[in-house]
Amino acid sequence: MAFNKLYFSSISNQQVSGERIQTWQYESTDPISDLTAANYFAEMRNSLKVNDLIWVVQMDAARRVAQSRTQLTVRVNEAIDGPNAVAVTALPELSDATTTVLDFPDISATANQALPTFPAAVRVVGAYAVLLGELSGSSSLAVSVRSSDPTTVYSGTLTAPATYGAELTLTAGTADTDTAYTVTLTPTSVPANSGALRVFVQTRAA
Repeated sequence: MAFNKLYFSSISNQQVSGERIQTWQYESTDPISDLTAANYFAEMRNSLKVNDLIWVVQMDAARRVAQSRTQLTVRVNEAIDGPNAVAVTALPELSDATTTVLDFPDISATANQALPTFPAAVRVVGAYAVLLGELSGSSSLAVSVRSSDPTTVYSGTLTAPATYGAELTLTAGTADTDTAYTVTLTPTSVPANSGALRVFVQTRAA
């Protein structure tokens, strides 16, 4: 299915758009996995701002019964010159979870970044990556979230061809709780100047 602007509406005061977090509602028959995929809401990129909240009301096929409600947060809304150069991503807003954002400016280089140390043990409950660049040829990009053991708690790989805005949902590995986690980026055959990667890690008290 595809985004339908007829079912997208504001439920907050848009006169301060850009200055305050806005709230929107979207009635959809599409599964949440479609709505959280890369650029589903791209048609609304001039209205949506990062951190805006979208209440998704999932309807039955006849659009008569509201079956569930899910919160999504706009996490990426960027564009560069050229075709296929828009990145609009809305990710699930998990109850009682904290989202940490890490930017990797050079996807051609192996890199490690530590999440801020937590005062008490937490569990990683979700992880996503958004490509702000391009993968071509035989290139690939592995992303992993590891605890201090190190135990791989979430991981995934983006493979070429992948254009600007491509999204990677990391897969849960071995469950673990810790106060320290590290995100590792491991490129394979990625040329220099291929762009950046933004990683979102969601944690919740253990």
